[in-house]
Amino acid sequence: MNPAAQPCPQTGDAGDTVVGEAVSQPLAGESGEDCTGDGEAAAHPRKSSAHRPARTAPDSSLVPPLEYSPRELARSPMPMPKHPCRVAALGAAALTALLVSGCSLQPDVSSKVQPESRTSQPAPALSGTSLTGTPIALSAFHGHPVVIDFWASWCGPCRAQQGELNSLASRFAARGVDFVGVDIRDDSANALAYVHEFRVQYASVFDPASDDAASFNVDAPPTTLVVDGSGTIRLRELGTLVDVTSTLNSLLGGA
Repeated sequence: MNPAAQPCPQTGDAGDTVVGEAVSQPLAGESGEDCTGDGEAAAHPRKSSAHRPARTAPDSSLVPPLEYSPRELARSPMPMPKHPCRVAALGAAALTALLVSGCSLQPDVSSKVQPESRTSQPAPALSGTSLTGTPIALSAFHGHPVVIDFWASWCGPCRAQQGELNSLASRFAARGVDFVGVDIRDDSANALAYVHEFRVQYASVFDPASDDAASFNVDAPPTTLVVDGSGTIRLRELGTLVDVTSTLNSLLGGA
């Protein structure tokens, strides 16, 4: 008889007679396999465990070592924030405060501010004491155009444009234009150092409480105003001097 046609031996209780027919096709497994090997394991699940290879533990050399044991990790768990959204919001707020802390009064000074409601109106009274102790009053300049510069020694954009302001003051002084500064929320020693560093020729009112700035609706330095001879505000600019020359030329009646 062909061995491939032999019935697979089956086990049973003692004394049982096993009756089976010849199997003409191989059992489940690869083509051509007989009842031995995988085929025998599939047909006889009770005996399959004897033919399976023993399981071995993974090679410990292939597993990277842990820096901390599981017991140490369980003893010192990593704290997790209870409210991650709130933590993120607080972090963003702290970052924003850090970015603006260098110039607390100063918003976006790259844009010019000149609303109609803040120009073409009478200039408020301005009087006070200069950084050197001498009195200053805006009324003393009546009849002449006046450029008022609101600045502070801690203001970076003020430092950036001070050289241009000095040039404008020298250029228009011979044409009867007066310049006056208002030093706001500053320390007098730092303000005097600023004046000496940039060789500012015009006097500045010392306004540490920003009272004069508030009366002129000045939000932040550097803000520049042009007041005509009759005391009316004709120009208000924040962080730029681009229109000062043309405004003064217009008031003076020529280029």
